Amino acid sequence: MTIDITSFFFNSSIEGATATAAWGTSIGQNQSKACRIEDEKPGVVDLLTGMLYRSVSDLSRIDISAGSSKREVLLCALFDKVFVNEKLIDGISFTILLVRENTESHAGRLLISYPPYARVDGKATNSDAIKAMAEQLGCTEKGCWFVHDISVKNQDELHFSAVVVDPSKPKIYHGKSKDRSKEWARLVDDKNEASLEDLARILNDMYIHAVPLKQIAMVYAFVFTYGNYLVYNYKPAEVLKASGIKSTILPDLEKAYEIYRKVAKGGISLYNTGRLSLLEVASPAAQTIYYGCPGTGKSFTVRKIAEGENDEKIIWYEKTTETDKSCKKIDWMPSDEEKKNLTNNIFRTTFHPDYDYATFVGCYKPVKEAGELDYTFVPQVFTNAYVCALRHPEDPVYLIIEEINRGNCAQIFGDLFQLLDRTDGVSDYAIRPDTELAKYLASENVPSESLRLPANLHIYATMNTSDQSLFPMDSAFKRRWAMEYMPIDYSCEKASKFTIEVAGKKYSWTKFLRMVNGMIVNATDSEDKQMGEFFIKSSITEKEFINKVMFYLWNDVSKDLYNPHRVQAPYFLRVKNRLETEQNDYFTFAELFEERNKGSRLLIEFFAYLESKYKENHPDFSFAPAEPEVDNASPTEAELGNE
Repeated sequence: MTIDITSFFFNSSIEGATATAAWGTSIGQNQSKACRIEDEKPGVVDLLTGMLYRSVSDLSRIDISAGSSKREVLLCALFDKVFVNEKLIDGISFTILLVRENTESHAGRLLISYPPYARVDGKATNSDAIKAMAEQLGCTEKGCWFVHDISVKNQDELHFSAVVVDPSKPKIYHGKSKDRSKEWARLVDDKNEASLEDLARILNDMYIHAVPLKQIAMVYAFVFTYGNYLVYNYKPAEVLKASGIKSTILPDLEKAYEIYRKVAKGGISLYNTGRLSLLEVASPAAQTIYYGCPGTGKSFTVRKIAEGENDEKIIWYEKTTETDKSCKKIDWMPSDEEKKNLTNNIFRTTFHPDYDYATFVGCYKPVKEAGELDYTFVPQVFTNAYVCALRHPEDPVYLIIEEINRGNCAQIFGDLFQLLDRTDGVSDYAIRPDTELAKYLASENVPSESLRLPANLHIYATMNTSDQSLFPMDSAFKRRWAMEYMPIDYSCEKASKFTIEVAGKKYSWTKFLRMVNGMIVNATDSEDKQMGEFFIKSSITEKEFINKVMFYLWNDVSKDLYNPHRVQAPYFLRVKNRLETEQNDYFTFAELFEERNKGSRLLIEFFAYLESKYKENHPDFSFAPAEPEVDNASPTEAELGNE
């Protein structure tokens, strides 16, 4: 429920006048309606329902004697689940009252009252809660802030929506009280537009579309632009987590927060007072290639940007028909069955050696209709994404290209190459489509005279640097893309829980990576063949480890270093302790399936060899397997009988 904007505030005054908080909002004062409750007012019914659910029957427990004696308490509710700006504050409670005013000017008026002086069972519950809320908002004891909405959710959760005006000092206004109210109303409008999801999406868009050398600058620009929405409502870590950007930029984000607070404290405004719009505020839409070693999360990162962690970013539309080309957006989350008859804003493809322009854009193909064979233009992924972006200029549309370096990009893009020069997301140069494509675009009721990429069409690609591309991309093509390197994250929380099970013992996957990746670089004189933290997707068995990881190490990394007559020094498929019967300390992939690996000996000794080499520069390192879980259960009678 929206409350009177100056009825719940702290540390603000009007120069030369008195302007104190009323600590209540009317929900029924129209005399013609005999002061009945204004149940049509948004949020009133939910608030009163929650108050009934959390009502206190023994009013003697409540002390509001510090307030007006002309307010009759009709209903008292005590909430122990209290939120401010969607964040739960542990260990506090808050009292809300429904009162009737018995004054000459407002006889019978009904109010929702939230007095800071309310006490329950002798304890200062409301004043303690207010102190905790101020702390959660990042305000000092003298900081200026106000509440503009009090609502109940799930019948037992009391939610306060607050805005920080100045976190460290009082705010004195010149003029009249109504001028302050207007200023605060504007702050509320700004805050309501900027949810955590909005801000996270903008940060993501600004960061990923900046060239690598300017990405950190974009972090500061983001905070300086949206500081009034951001700094006093959301912590840097939660904004970064929601954005999906790697945690390495957290120190810069925190520093930008600190600078913003200091500048704002001095009365200098850095923020943008305009309305939030992703297409207006984000960096120019462009095309980005995410590249790195296999398993560094390139596809996952792109998917998270475009679709979200749980597909929450996907926008769904009705399919077009011959008579209806509007492709209307739907406003509900469709079921899996409904999705079969819908389309969305995500378009995916994977390049490969046989991929060409016709596969990417479209071409004439034989189509059988009504029993007759005819030729018609069949659009492919680029054309479908392009048409969707033109139909829905307010929505982001994503064309995602996996394994871009496995195809002949010059052949695949053809004259579309010219469209990749973009300013503010729009192609600098238009091209004329061929006759077949132009006819198709016209039939879809979108511009067909020329092609120009719109600002809302994002093209993201992934490139695995370990692949030996059949068609290397020329520098002119790569120059038109923002390039983002995906480093190996050895500290990744999820991957650090992965294990390799060998001979019944479990070894740490990320520790194995630390050992083996250095050997890979030494063997290949390149970082490209290293394995990323998600080269495996979960903990793996010995069989899976041999057939996936060891095969990769043999086939893609080490095989060229091996010759039965002469094994090169960087060849690292070796054992630490050689048996007397063994002529060599090295082994081949095939031997992992032979008698020599009985009892998993080759793998265990391979681990020991890697560990010994890694410890030469990291003496405190240990690759010991995890201790097996001990079953402490009491023996059964049958077990005791067998002793």
